[in-house]
Amino acid sequence: MIDFKYRADIDGLRAVAVILVLLFHADLGFTGGYIGVDVFFVISGFLITGLILKELEAGKFTLTSFWLRRIRRIIPAATVVVIGTFVAGYFLLLPGDYADFGKSVVAQQLMLSNFYFWQNTGYFDGAADLKPLLHTWSLAVEEQFYVIYPFLLLLLTRFRPQVVFYGLLLAILASLAMSEYGVRYHPSASYFLLPTRAWELMIGGIVCLLPKPTRVPSLMREAVSWVALCVMLGAGWFYTPTTPFPGMNALAPCLATSLLIYLNSLEFSSVSTLLARKSVVFVGLISYSLYLWHWPILSYLRYYHGQDLSIISSILALLTTFALSILSWRFIETPIRNKEYFLLPRKVVAATITMLVINVALGIVIQMSGIRSRFSEEFLAIVETPYAGHEYGAKGNISEGWTLPVIGDRRAVGKPRFTLWGDSYAKCVSGTIHELALKYHIKGLDAGLGGVPPLLDTWTGTENFEKANSFNRYVVEQSRKEGVHWLIMFAAWDIHVDGMSKLRDQYGGSSFDAFKRGFEKTVAEAEKSGIKIAVLMQPPYQAEHVPKQIARMQMGGHDGMFHGVSITEHRVFQERSRQFFESFGNRIVLLNAEASCFDQETGLSIIGKNISPYYSDSGHPSRDGAEVFLRPTLELFFSSHFDDKAHNVSRN
Repeated sequence: MIDFKYRADIDGLRAVAVILVLLFHADLGFTGGYIGVDVFFVISGFLITGLILKELEAGKFTLTSFWLRRIRRIIPAATVVVIGTFVAGYFLLLPGDYADFGKSVVAQQLMLSNFYFWQNTGYFDGAADLKPLLHTWSLAVEEQFYVIYPFLLLLLTRFRPQVVFYGLLLAILASLAMSEYGVRYHPSASYFLLPTRAWELMIGGIVCLLPKPTRVPSLMREAVSWVALCVMLGAGWFYTPTTPFPGMNALAPCLATSLLIYLNSLEFSSVSTLLARKSVVFVGLISYSLYLWHWPILSYLRYYHGQDLSIISSILALLTTFALSILSWRFIETPIRNKEYFLLPRKVVAATITMLVINVALGIVIQMSGIRSRFSEEFLAIVETPYAGHEYGAKGNISEGWTLPVIGDRRAVGKPRFTLWGDSYAKCVSGTIHELALKYHIKGLDAGLGGVPPLLDTWTGTENFEKANSFNRYVVEQSRKEGVHWLIMFAAWDIHVDGMSKLRDQYGGSSFDAFKRGFEKTVAEAEKSGIKIAVLMQPPYQAEHVPKQIARMQMGGHDGMFHGVSITEHRVFQERSRQFFESFGNRIVLLNAEASCFDQETGLSIIGKNISPYYSDSGHPSRDGAEVFLRPTLELFFSSHFDDKAHNVSRN
């Protein structure tokens, strides 16, 4: 077994790991800097395994003393950060976000952060940037590992040394295989959970069991050490948030870290000499506090200034992080690890339980309502801009049957002239179309149903196919029976095409394949009955929840016009659906309201004005949004196809 002693170069490796993470999260290069967490895992696995095996060999190991050391190392600094984030959140977070924060605090205190964020976010999602405790998922992974791993070592060390080595190797291979499978089929779970991360910690642990590198020539040690460092930095530089991870892609930085630890255990190469420099080691010593503080600071900064921080803002955030981390290391981490008071088991347990109970209690209180009383009702009305389709849409269900309410001028002579058909997006525009139909003295059918796109024999991942097929077949049949002239179709087209709604049909394939087949079948059915189709394109899909974004910006002093994604981003996201619809030529009428959605001077989408958000979330237009974005385009359509006076004048 390799000698277990303090090595300055390992603190230097910690420095490299934390700098990679900080640069990645601050958007200052190193798009794969998240591999710094994996470097931390390998280092932790090495140190913990070495410590346990050394104490077992000396007959001094106890689970109680092991866990108490972990508590003193992890809990105090993390608790201070949680409390600091608590206080800042009281002044900065909107009620819904503060309530979510309360839930994350409870999860963090119970060592379940990774489970909470696995269920409630994706690590690389835009909204994830605004969750102040997201980074604690990795602490939860380590804490869970520390609970389970000692039992594994206690079991294996009952046998011959070879059993320990091969037992760990088998566990590593099993966890790695699970990780690779998870990356392909369950990427979020694979990223956050211990079973698919445990191999990274254990690969550091197995280094302790390797024979001492006495026969490694100095030249080879130099060459391999530099290659390992380059592999680690290269992964940090060339990987991106879209790189499948962890799985096999995590093997390179983990093996590189293991090689640096192993090859330099007897004699330092120039790489380890560099890592052991005092300035580098100091960053390693404060790396835990750096990791704890950097994310809440960046998260709150993005909360008010948008997710694309300026370079100056990012640098100032990191400087603030370093200042707080030095204080945290000097006055929290170091004293608690060194002072005799905190070495007494009863004192440690009592302090830990007290902090846990207080924080869990605060978290539970906060998650109930987010302490709404902090804000005025007028302000909360912005945050809680209602969904525009509440009072509209189809009625009924499979068992009782469906009905399509009449919108527009119900006293108009004759049958309905159109059917508004779509998912929740169609319901959002029902009010605007109702008013236009009143203006032109016509009536129509309202066939909006949330979660059900207007595509025959096609359904989303949130609705069963019986409901979708039953409803959509009814809409087509009822429109045929009523003799309507037009199907005005509006849905979350871009989301369905992109796969976000998990669109599917009986034939399988991608969401786009299902979308194409469903739409082609729908058009063919309408054409058989002589019904024309108008497709209303989706307004720009935003990166954030718009009412919350506007409320945050107003708290920061911004007023007037609010902007969102650029026209370039919108067109890239909408390209496939637009091209597909355009391929139908004159078979459909394509209604594109893009011109009303963008500020012509800035090229940015308009998401609200003053106290009026134009969305009720990231995509659904609010009542005001439907008027601003969609009414001009729909007005042209109605005047062209339903203005009977104009038609009569032209005929005369």
